[in-house]
Amino acid sequence: MNEDYKKQIRKICGFSESINRYNHLDEVLDIKNGDVVIDCGAHQGDTSMYFSHKVGENGKVYAIEIERGNCERLNKNLNEMNLKNVTIVNVGIADKRCTYPLYDSPWSSTYNIFKNSTKTRNKLKPIPCECDTLDNIVNVLGINRIDFIYMNMEGAEYLAIDGMKEVLTKFKPKLYISDHAKYLPKSFVKKHNIREKLKNYGYNIIQDNPILAEWR
Repeated sequence: MNEDYKKQIRKICGFSESINRYNHLDEVLDIKNGDVVIDCGAHQGDTSMYFSHKVGENGKVYAIEIERGNCERLNKNLNEMNLKNVTIVNVGIADKRCTYPLYDSPWSSTYNIFKNSTKTRNKLKPIPCECDTLDNIVNVLGINRIDFIYMNMEGAEYLAIDGMKEVLTKFKPKLYISDHAKYLPKSFVKKHNIREKLKNYGYNIIQDNPILAEWR
């Protein structure tokens, strides 16, 4: 990806760390023209727009984002960049179909489904948000190919892993998973051990944190 395109995304999204993130993704990922990518926790679209450029007109990006306001901003950003190969899906990814409360995040500029009232910045009331498993979401959308899954969900990846076995074993996509374990209770992280479950699903862990994994 050329530097001008990276700067254009950064200008639209307003995230100062975006350029470094793109350079890192360029180094560790091998996304090809025509690939199908699922961006889990798409926020306002900085990674979705990056993937859109990488997969090209023959590829497809599914931008899954739990918070409605972020989806509205994401749609605006995509229109501003005139990107036609990205589909926005406004739903959270979890271990079951349910409604989770969404809290103002104490450790980032986003939201998460984990309450921490002593650290929450603005003491906002939780927002009830619909969630589902990635397996169900993929079936509903009729997706028949997945080459790569990017996951950055402020800790919810520990729940999501329990609802994506069918997707992983059927499509065998490459994975990039941001690990927010240091912000979560140790008992919760141990119960929903991402690395062990990936190994049980048939994956090799190529890199530990962020997690890079490939089918054996």
